[in-house]
Amino acid sequence: MLSIKAIILISPLVIILIWWFSPCYILFLGPFTREEIDFDHNGSISHNEASYYADYQVRNVTVNGQNCIEYYGPKDGIEIKTVCKE
Repeated sequence: MLSIKAIILISPLVIILIWWFSPCYILFLGPFTREEIDFDHNGSISHNEASYYADYQVRNVTVNGQNCIEYYGPKDGIEIKTVCKE
C-alpha cells in the first residue's frame, strides 16, 4: 500500500498528465479531422488547439433547406464545421 508521502508526491504528476492528455481523445473519438483541428496549419496540434476542439457544442441548423448539425466553440460561438446529411 502506498504511503501518504508517496501519494502526495505522485498526485501532482498524475493531475498534470490527465490535464495534458485529456484533449487527445478528440483526435481519436471526435468528429473532426486532424487538418480541421490544426488551426495554424503547421502540421502539429498544440494543446490549445486540441482543448478548443475538445470543448465543442452541437446545434441543429438549416442550410439551403437541409437539416444540418453545426459544431461550434461554446466560448466564442464560432462555427467549427457544419455537416448536412445528403
